[in-house]
Amino acid sequence: MEQLPHLSFADDRLERAAHLRGDRSAMQAMRKDKAARIIVLWRGRPLVQETGAQGAGAAKLVLLPPDHALLAASGGVEVFLGVSESGPVFAHDLSAWEPVGKDVPEGGLFDETVTRHPALPEQFGFANLRSLITGMDATE
Repeated sequence: MEQLPHLSFADDRLERAAHLRGDRSAMQAMRKDKAARIIVLWRGRPLVQETGAQGAGAAKLVLLPPDHALLAASGGVEVFLGVSESGPVFAHDLSAWEPVGKDVPEGGLFDETVTRHPALPEQFGFANLRSLITGMDATE
């Protein structure tokens, strides 16, 4: 497959580890692993950190540790994605959370609203992937 240098999620370094998916004890152990990282999604929008740069590198995917308070409080669905060079990777759905005020997205295909969660640093937010896809690294 041709690599697209500036297209997010185009890299294939994540081992999907299909053989572990049905192993409940392996899943529990990986979820408790201190090296595990969690990609948080809110209504299909990934949690990113704005870097202030323009173009490639404008945003970085945020990977939270498994014991982060935001994850414990949400009760959202979690999915095992695979194992990276650093450890297990999961996705966590935070869609039940309701934002207030100016951070409520407008909707639409190219909505550039960044929705901030009050429990996270100001430079973190949930953003429309379509508006970020060329501004993130391919390994993210």
